[in-house]
Amino acid sequence: MGKLVEGCASFQPFKVIGIADQVAKMRIKMKKQDKYFFTMVELLVVISIIVILAGILLPAMKKAKDSVLRISCANKLKQIHIGGEGYIQDYDGWICSGRPSIYPFRYWYSEVGERLVKDKNFFMCPAEKTGFGAYADGLFTYTHYGINSQITGLGAGYDDPAVIRKISSVIQPSIAVWVMDNGAKNTYASYDRAYVAFRHGLLSPAGQANFIYFDGHIGSRRYIEMKAGSADLLKGI
Repeated sequence: MGKLVEGCASFQPFKVIGIADQVAKMRIKMKKQDKYFFTMVELLVVISIIVILAGILLPAMKKAKDSVLRISCANKLKQIHIGGEGYIQDYDGWICSGRPSIYPFRYWYSEVGERLVKDKNFFMCPAEKTGFGAYADGLFTYTHYGINSQITGLGAGYDDPAVIRKISSVIQPSIAVWVMDNGAKNTYASYDRAYVAFRHGLLSPAGQANFIYFDGHIGSRRYIEMKAGSADLLKGI
């Protein structure tokens, strides 16, 4: 009898301990489920914050990128100005026309590039996505920049009578446009507002165009800020 009581007494604690273990396991499982639930909520909150921040930051990032491209384009135009001045010095004050020679064919960018030791690829605007090639393929036959032929003349074989000017004929160099962003894929000259590429910031004609003036400063203008036709490109002479 004593052994039986002793056996029963030893059995009960084990049974109680087993139930306690099960309860503890259930609590741990519930805590895990709660943790998983709150993690999903937190994840959704983080995603929402990322979406909001992206909506705020992406326009700012695009604006910053457009600014960098516009500045890079302006720096190229300043170098083009230096090359153009080199031509004027070499030819006793005569301004390089759009096409100064036809035997062989020589365009203004050939003359400028020679003095800058640059090839044609230098005349690619950083903001222009369309490259060089055949006009029939939708590419730029010449360059992304156009010379103001209203002042310089189109060049040999085009002007009748020929338009050739000395730098002394540019009496107001600060308002006389020399070279600008060109949007016409089949010409090397921009002699009308319709030929200008307002590609900076937005797609042309909604963006801005860069201009280099004869005095060497850079200007940016929008389509609506220019008069229709060639009036603004005749200023300064």
